[in-house]
Amino acid sequence: MFQRFLFLVSLFLIPQVVFAHAHLKKSDPKANSVVNKVPQKIVLSFSEPLENAMSKVEVKDSAGKAVASGPVTASTDDPRSVEVALKEMKESKDTYEVSWKAVSKDTHKMAGSFKFTVEPKAK
Repeated sequence: MFQRFLFLVSLFLIPQVVFAHAHLKKSDPKANSVVNKVPQKIVLSFSEPLENAMSKVEVKDSAGKAVASGPVTASTDDPRSVEVALKEMKESKDTYEVSWKAVSKDTHKMAGSFKFTVEPKAK
């Protein structure tokens, strides 16, 4: 009986980090946002550092054409953030889908996607 009690108590004492997964905390541009111009890069900020070589970010326009121009790289501002550069594109109204697959340092895998829209201001 005492062993069961110690086991249950130990479950509450184990740091929560052991059970953590890399969750997307924020993005730039924000999910479901409308921006005035095509961004130069997509920045994804997670709840913990990632294995960049094993993580992937894809960005596609509404026609399904890939518009990302390079590999996922670590952000210089935050070790929990990654970024991917976008190709130079004509400024026109379009909706883009960002799909990501993240592998945290403890090798847990997570995936997700979101969209944002570009609506250039009239000249």
